[in-house]
Amino acid sequence: ADRDAEALAYAKICRDTAESTQDEYLNWAALTVMAELEQKKGNLLETERLYRAALDSFSESPTGRSVIGSKTQIALGRLLIKRGALSDAEFELNDALARIEGDSVSIVAEAAAHEGLAELRECQEEYPSAIVHLRKAQTLREKISQRDASNRLTQVETRAAMAASKKDAEIHKLRFVELHGMQSK
Repeated sequence: ADRDAEALAYAKICRDTAESTQDEYLNWAALTVMAELEQKKGNLLETERLYRAALDSFSESPTGRSVIGSKTQIALGRLLIKRGALSDAEFELNDALARIEGDSVSIVAEAAAHEGLAELRECQEEYPSAIVHLRKAQTLREKISQRDASNRLTQVETRAAMAASKKDAEIHKLRFVELHGMQSK
């Protein structure tokens, strides 16, 4: 509870700073943190208000709204499902998905949007559609895992090559010192 209170106080300071500097990204971040803290407390109406305010901070920036705002829009959609506002949830989730679908940078958000739509379709008892969205989300999550595993493998291979090069350099140095010693004799 103390950490949440500290986070809320800091988020309010950030929001005030964002308003005075007109920094839309800082404003979005502060409002999103405030929304998450309100949701944690169970205050769903205030959470919705804060998420909407966070999205409105990108009204002039289509890039921000599509890339960064999609995470907030998906969170808002899932919140609206909890509140039973299914048509609003459907709009937010479909809109977020339309903004990010196929963008390799937003693959995690795309998977989350499909998971949210699957949850919505379950609530609407549209099970075939829920299954389609879950399969899409699963495929995206598998791509993320494969990409992460490939990146990890590349990192380890690079470290191994660097270690081997360092060892070779040390061996060459020792041979040089030995050779230089023999020449001196």
